[in-house]
Amino acid sequence: MHRAWNTPMLYADARRLIRNGDFALCRPTSMMGRLIARKSKSGHSHAGMFFWDFVAGHDRLYLAEQIQWIGGRRVPFSGQVKAYSGLYDVYRPPEPYDGEAAVSEMLTIIGRRYGRAALIRAALQHTVLDRFFPPLSNEEVLRRGLPQVCSQATAEASRAGGFDPSPKPDSVTEPGDLAVLTKYICTPYWKKIVRIA
Repeated sequence: MHRAWNTPMLYADARRLIRNGDFALCRPTSMMGRLIARKSKSGHSHAGMFFWDFVAGHDRLYLAEQIQWIGGRRVPFSGQVKAYSGLYDVYRPPEPYDGEAAVSEMLTIIGRRYGRAALIRAALQHTVLDRFFPPLSNEEVLRRGLPQVCSQATAEASRAGGFDPSPKPDSVTEPGDLAVLTKYICTPYWKKIVRIA
């Protein structure tokens, strides 16, 4: 199990360290999340990508992600930390890495169609079908225009920035796989640092 989150930091300080294209890996907040984390033998159940945007005269830090049953979205990261303090870990791909190119691809990906079929297909592939059928290649997923779940989207966007985060095809890449070849930066907390076991 990959457990590197050992640098707790208040959000106001952590945001200064986060760059375009860094990964946001989240620990479980639900039963399904705990199953994903257990299956991937990691502490993470969700993945997204950070990006900065200039809004109303201020630099704002956003999280671009695919959410189960909902699809792609971009949300201010401050709200996520406020709601899930200490559950997001920041990871950075190694250089050379073009974070802006990765973000551009991620924003394109989260605009694609997404639905229940994607989540059901991913769940089956990760639990049952992987024993009987090989996973779809990255090229086949793109050729068919299939929607992607969180770790798939983050892996594809990362490659646009020049970094392939996992030797596995994206269709079976787990959130925890994205932590293996990247560097842990910190774990943001909202107003108070409380160690989470």
